[in-house]
Amino acid sequence: MDYLCIFNQCFSLKLFYRKEFKRVLDTLINLTTEHLKITIETFKPSFNIFKTPFDKNTCFLENVASAVKLFPEMTNNAKIHDIDAIHAEVEILLNQCDEENVINIFKKAELSKSILPWDN
Repeated sequence: MDYLCIFNQCFSLKLFYRKEFKRVLDTLINLTTEHLKITIETFKPSFNIFKTPFDKNTCFLENVASAVKLFPEMTNNAKIHDIDAIHAEVEILLNQCDEENVINIFKKAELSKSILPWDN
């Protein structure tokens, strides 16, 4: 008789913890999904500019302005007010990099930083 009570109690504890674990896991998945959506929406302008294969038609002034807003306010890059100059430099850089990957574009930007200072 005692054995049966212990068995039933263990069985109910197992079900309880299984249910709680699923609830916690579901909450974590939902929170992660929400944070991922926010992150993707935040970085979408940069994704639009540098997505591969590169399309020169995706380098809109709005995307460049939104990408500049990603910098923290205390940095020098956040204090840039000439978005048109940055937009022009990004277009020049992308015109030099036909169908290349992001690493090669960053290397070209580094090599041309004296000519295109805002691209770095």
